[in-house]
Amino acid sequence: VRLWRITSGKLLLTIFQATDGEWVAWTPQGYYTASLNGDDLVGWHINRGIEKSALYYPAATFAKRFRKPRVVAHYIATGGDLDAAIRLANAEAPRSQRVQKTAAADLNRMLPPAVFFQSPGEGRLSTGKSTLRIKAVARSITGDPITDIWLLVNGQRLRTRGIAVKARPGNPPAGRPGPPVKRLDGVRASIEATVTLQPGENRIAVIARNANTQSQPEMVIVIRTASAGGGVTSPAGGQAKSANDFKPNLYLLAVGVSKYQKASTTWTWPMRTPRPSRPPSSASKASSTTRFPCAC
Repeated sequence: VRLWRITSGKLLLTIFQATDGEWVAWTPQGYYTASLNGDDLVGWHINRGIEKSALYYPAATFAKRFRKPRVVAHYIATGGDLDAAIRLANAEAPRSQRVQKTAAADLNRMLPPAVFFQSPGEGRLSTGKSTLRIKAVARSITGDPITDIWLLVNGQRLRTRGIAVKARPGNPPAGRPGPPVKRLDGVRASIEATVTLQPGENRIAVIARNANTQSQPEMVIVIRTASAGGGVTSPAGGQAKSANDFKPNLYLLAVGVSKYQKASTTWTWPMRTPRPSRPPSSASKASSTTRFPCAC
């Protein structure tokens, strides 16, 4: 769907709605508003001349600059005056959320770092081992320094052991699970770790960022297979009793509420600290956030 200004024939807004209910609406300059995951529906196609392949980035990559619902609203209200729309949006926003005018031509100097895995070299692999050695690297496309690089294992970020502003020779991480070692060296960065694998599918991703934006995750999928005896390999290299020894943890956060903003909503019992379906460990009894092994 496209919205035009009748008097001038100027395009004001393009709207796209997907069959799953997600939607996105954008101005000709690229400012947009969207549903929760709507900016996955569109992106930026960046040409780099006849000697280089074009690049594509989802709109979310530059959301900090272009996902501006108030700018979109004022752009329509002013009949397509972008400068006025940004000025009006900034008048309503806190100082920390002020909009900086950005043109599509500016994207070539704002591109995120490129990331890839050096080890493992395959995008999908299987192993019977309980741990896997990971090394990932990032390089700057624009020449801007890389400010951070990190690993995600099954959606959880690994804590790093430290940052070396400039890469220096040293002992590599041990062959056992532990905090990853991260090195930042201007336009290059690397991260190394030995990670523990859960039985079944494991998704390991690397992400890097610069001062402008962060890369999309580069991912490898590792299938940890059961051993011939029906168990899995233990971290010490021996045979575990069964796959049940490596069940993941389930985290449950329950919140009790006894006072509501609407006065007519009342309860006859007081708020109590929620209790988990099974007793927590002694270290977590004082908290309403409970951690216990999950058989799911």
